[in-house]
Amino acid sequence: MASRPFRHLVHEGFLEDAETLAKRGADYEASLSKQLEKLQVDPFGACDRYDCDALPEEYEDCVRKCDIKGTRGPKVFCLIWREQGIVLPFFITPELRNSIDYRRLQPRIETHAKTVIQVIETWPDKASECEVWIIQDGAKLTINAAEALERFGHI
Repeated sequence: MASRPFRHLVHEGFLEDAETLAKRGADYEASLSKQLEKLQVDPFGACDRYDCDALPEEYEDCVRKCDIKGTRGPKVFCLIWREQGIVLPFFITPELRNSIDYRRLQPRIETHAKTVIQVIETWPDKASECEVWIIQDGAKLTINAAEALERFGHI
């Protein structure tokens, strides 16, 4: 996976979900890392579209969900900001697939999605609330988004 045209912009709320997933075991954390690495290369091919009716129409094709540790594992939800070459992972289901009740999770998914849309629509005002992640060969490089903008002028 040499070419990585997309970067991850990770809001504070997603960090908590990633920490909770890591408590399930190193194999879940490794699977999340692998999935996020795939998203950097081909975000539209690496995951499936997710209908999130509460969001504005212009975002309806941008919300996606991907499997963690196979189809029976938890799901990671992300929003793809094609114009900026950024993937914003925003939510990880707390349950495994067999226990996921999407109707019950829908309000949480929508709340998290609205938060990342607010990040996009007010960019770069909320950059300090986000980290930029680049994942390569399982290693994660991180920098605060505001610091990245200050240092490099872009993400």
